[in-house]
Amino acid sequence: MTIQDLETILRREKIFDEFGLNRLAVFGSFARGEAYQDIDILLEQNMNYKIREQLKIKLQEILHTKVDLVPEKFADPIIVFRARKDLKYVTK
Repeated sequence: MTIQDLETILRREKIFDEFGLNRLAVFGSFARGEAYQDIDILLEQNMNYKIREQLKIKLQEILHTKVDLVPEKFADPIIVFRARKDLKYVTK
């Protein structure tokens, strides 16, 4: 799967509308186009825990892979700094 495939799936499944998102920031091995075991997503928008967990479950169901959601607001600054090096945005 590529970033473009991810964007197509998220649009088709109306994830952006369902969860009130404008974009998702993908980072890590998936964003770099390398082999991946999961998809790492930096959540830039504030989202309560329950909704964030619902989003994670939904993403894992439709993508058939593990998803790690990292809320930027609560993340270690070092993780955010490293993530920003290879961010790829998936937009509505």
